[in-house]
Amino acid sequence: MARSGHVAEIRALVGSHRLLLPSVGTAVFHEDRILLVRHADGTHRWGLPGGAVEPGEHPADAAAREVFEETGLEVEIAALAGVFSGPDAEVHYDNGDVTVYVTSVFTARPRRGTQPRIDRNELADAAWFGSDELPSRELPRHAAEAVAAALSIHFHGGAARFVPGTWHP
Repeated sequence: MARSGHVAEIRALVGSHRLLLPSVGTAVFHEDRILLVRHADGTHRWGLPGGAVEPGEHPADAAAREVFEETGLEVEIAALAGVFSGPDAEVHYDNGDVTVYVTSVFTARPRRGTQPRIDRNELADAAWFGSDELPSRELPRHAAEAVAAALSIHFHGGAARFVPGTWHP
């Protein structure tokens, strides 16, 4: 998986130590099907197209950019589905890097075309799934939560989802 310029600069300073990074995921819907991808990061588990937000970039712009970079699809961002992080959002990469993501998940629809053009540097696979066809056993917990929130927003509307806080002074 390619590192952004910003992350590469930070990694040059701190090595593989754990980083907290803002990121995005995008649930692209074509009719009642959702696009899932397998990132080429060594895990090959299904999830949403997405990645890091660059400095100065609006999260919705990052969401559209990441979908385009990974799949070649131009999308229109429709809604914020939720914001996710926590212990399940810590990722250990094959190269030793550790990252904890705070992920804003958006829903979107293709502007034109629905056939993904996979960037093999970023993805191992991409496919459209109906809500009853999801590869649930191959979705990490954090991805499953994001997909569930996106499906709920897409099919039922309503407010964005988040995990309620439990911290008290």
